[in-house]
Amino acid sequence: MVSDAIYPGVLCDREGRPYDAVLVTEKSVRKSREHRRLWILHRETGRVLPYPGGGELLELAEHDGWYRFTVEHSDAAPEAGAGEPGTTAGPATAGPATAGAGAAAAGADAVAPLRPDELGVLQRVAAVIAERKTTLPEGSYTTYLFTEGLEKIRKKTGEEAIELILAERPEEIAAEAADLLYHLTVLLEASGVGLSAALEALGSRE
Repeated sequence: MVSDAIYPGVLCDREGRPYDAVLVTEKSVRKSREHRRLWILHRETGRVLPYPGGGELLELAEHDGWYRFTVEHSDAAPEAGAGEPGTTAGPATAGPATAGAGAAAAGADAVAPLRPDELGVLQRVAAVIAERKTTLPEGSYTTYLFTEGLEKIRKKTGEEAIELILAERPEEIAAEAADLLYHLTVLLEASGVGLSAALEALGSRE
C-alpha cells in the first residue's frame, strides 16, 4: 500500500495538449524518471503500477503540488480517462511492466522460456550500474543510491522485496520483481561482490 504523499498528474502529448489525469506518488515519480515511462498510483489497490496507455516519457515537470508529464505515443494519444473505466485516477489493470509480463499475465502455465536477447538483460543492467558507480552522472537514480550509501541501498532492496511479496496480479509481480532485481544488482555492486559472483554461486547449486 502507498505510504507517501499523493499528487495529481496531468498527461500531455508532444504538442502540450492534455489528454488524461492521474494520481502519482514520490515512488511512482521516481520510477517514471528511472524507466522513462509513466508509473501511477492505482486508486483501488494503492499500488504503484505502469500507466496502461504506455508511451515514452519525454518530460516530467514538477509544479506547485502537481506534476505534468509529456508522453510520446507511437499511435494517437489515448482517450482521456482510458486508464480506468469511469475515472481518471489509474488503471483497472496495468499494462505490461516488462518484456515477458504478457506471458505472466496469461497464468503460470503459459510462462514462456527466456529468449536469447532476454538472457543478457541482467548483464547489461549490471554493466550500466557499475559504470554509474564510477561516473556518478547527475540526475541518475543509481547515482542517488550510491551517494546515499550501502545502508540506504540495503533498506531500498528490503522495501522492494516486501513490495514483491505483497504483489498479487501477474503484472504487479513482474514489475516488482524487476525493481528487486535492479536494487539487488546495485546492492551487489555497492558491496563489492558483483552480479557475476552471485550468479556463480547460483550456478553451483544446479
